[in-house]
Amino acid sequence: MLPMATTTIRVMKPSAEQEIGEPSFSGSNAQLVEAAKGIRAVFSRPLGSENRNGGEQATTVFILYCDLFDGELSYKDGVIDEVTGSKYEIASVPFKRVGAGADHWVAEVSQVEGLR
Repeated sequence: MLPMATTTIRVMKPSAEQEIGEPSFSGSNAQLVEAAKGIRAVFSRPLGSENRNGGEQATTVFILYCDLFDGELSYKDGVIDEVTGSKYEIASVPFKRVGAGADHWVAEVSQVEGLR
């Protein structure tokens, strides 16, 4: 369990119909299923710089730290900040940190703003 949390998150998994590798929040045909909610979490400050794609889209990367839950975090899962409503996507393979009573998930997440 994280010693301190600043928000709670909801984890969304791709449905069986969604193609592997398809971004979680892309297009109107994205089929997401809620896997867990109310998970204590912390988002880091933005890492590095924003990637601006032609001035119409910006991708920002953060590190997500969250408590373990009944289930797994996976690459391309969707994450919703339950406090702000912001949507993120798991951008790298997440891993578990275990020990000293502070067991938690660590994952790089990206947030896309603008046209998709």
